[in-house]
Amino acid sequence: MAVRKVQVVCPPYLTTGGPEALHQLVYAARSQGIDARIVYLPKKEGAPPPEPAEPYKIYNVEIDENLEDEPGVVVLVPELETRLLKGLKHAIKAIWWLSIDHYLDLIRQEKRKRIKHWLGLNETFRVDRPDLSVWHFAQSEYARKFLEGHGLKKVRLLTDFLRDDFFAAIEQSKLAPRRLRRV
Repeated sequence: MAVRKVQVVCPPYLTTGGPEALHQLVYAARSQGIDARIVYLPKKEGAPPPEPAEPYKIYNVEIDENLEDEPGVVVLVPELETRLLKGLKHAIKAIWWLSIDHYLDLIRQEKRKRIKHWLGLNETFRVDRPDLSVWHFAQSEYARKFLEGHGLKKVRLLTDFLRDDFFAAIEQSKLAPRRLRRV
C-alpha cells in the first residue's frame, strides 16, 4: 500500500526535545516531497486549533485538525500518546519511541495507579502485549535494542537533528570571554 500522507501527533505548546523532534520529522518529510502534517492533541472541545510553539515556527509545518483513519495514511504518535492508535482500523499505525525511560517511568506509575486515568494509560501500547500491526521507530540505539529485545519485529531507527542555532550558540560560547564568579 502506498503512503499518501503522514500525520504526526504532537502535544501542543510544549517546548521540549520530543515536540521539537516531531516538528523536525514533519519538516524533513515535507522537504522530501512527502505530505506530512502535525496533529496537535489533546484538544479541548470547541477550542481553536493550536499554533506551533514559537521555537517551532521555523519549521513551517502544515497542521491537520483531526486524525484520518484511512488507507494510505500513516498515523505516528510519540510513545506517550499510544492510546490514540487504539481505535484506528485503516491507517498505518506507528510509534516513535523518543524516550524509553520516560515511557517506563509512566508504566511503573500506571501500575501504582497514580496517573492511569490522567494519561489514559489503561489504553497504552504495552511492549509486553504488543499490537503486531504497529510500526516502531526508535530515536536511539538504546530504544531500538529495547524494542527488539521485547520481540518487536517492525523496528526502524529514526533520529532527529540539532538545529544550526544550537551550534552557533556553542561556537559563540567558545569565543566569549569567561567570567569569574566570586564565591
